[in-house]
Amino acid sequence: MVHALSYRLLGRPHEAQEVAQESLLTAFKDLSKLREPERFSSWLRAICAQKCRSRIRNLKVRRRLVLLDGPEDDLTHFVSTDPDPAALAELRLLGKAVSRLS
Repeated sequence: MVHALSYRLLGRPHEAQEVAQESLLTAFKDLSKLREPERFSSWLRAICAQKCRSRIRNLKVRRRLVLLDGPEDDLTHFVSTDPDPAALAELRLLGKAVSRLS
């Protein structure tokens, strides 16, 4: 059920598998917070939906920043035709910082 929901929301098998696993781990860790055991499946779906929304936000941010791998990336398309070396260095630092975010 959790995997089906995450796949339906994300549309990517690998992402869906990761989110399903994260959701189950979170539910296991937070099981003591569940006040109404008869609502377990609704509670678990809510955890999964929240994790999917978070994953979608992260993917959108990464796409917008067009994060590229490695220090030799061509980031000149972010700046003017005559790029300032300091601006390129700041973009690289920003890209590295964002890539370390969970």
